[in-house]
Amino acid sequence: KNVELDWNGYKINYSQAGALGYGVNISGYDNITVKNCNIVEGNSATSQKHAVSIYDSSNIELLNNSITVAGSSYGVKMEMVNFSLITASNFFREGGVNNGLIYLTEESLWNNITDSFFNATTNPGISADSGPSYILISNVSINSTSGNGFTLGEGMENWTIQDSTIVTTGVNAEGMALGSDSAGYN
Repeated sequence: KNVELDWNGYKINYSQAGALGYGVNISGYDNITVKNCNIVEGNSATSQKHAVSIYDSSNIELLNNSITVAGSSYGVKMEMVNFSLITASNFFREGGVNNGLIYLTEESLWNNITDSFFNATTNPGISADSGPSYILISNVSINSTSGNGFTLGEGMENWTIQDSTIVTTGVNAEGMALGSDSAGYN
């Protein structure tokens, strides 16, 4: 079954009172499209309130969305997610520390991130750990004032990053930070 959620530019302002919650939560569902949505974290109090949380799902498409997070939440957290696409989207962080705007973890395979912009401020634009593999990142732009463009941890294989721009301006910011046992970067 295919489900398409077309927000036609409307806003989801989640977590206004700082309570734990998600803008969009896709757990255990396949073949879902979320498009044309403006997802905004309303209050930075309480951590782990992700704009989009995807768990144990396949064939997810995020198309033409604008995502803004404040505290230590992820814009998109993908855990055990396969064959998915994030494209034509914009990601912004207003404060907060440590977490990437997109975070892939736990054996997420065959996912693509294309044609998107990241304003990461003090955090990575894209971060990953614990085995996401066969990832294509193409035509993305990441700006970070003091965080890394990419922070890729351990246990990942076969990542391709192409036709992309990373701008970091902080003293200790790196364009890309790689984990010690990852292999197969292009």
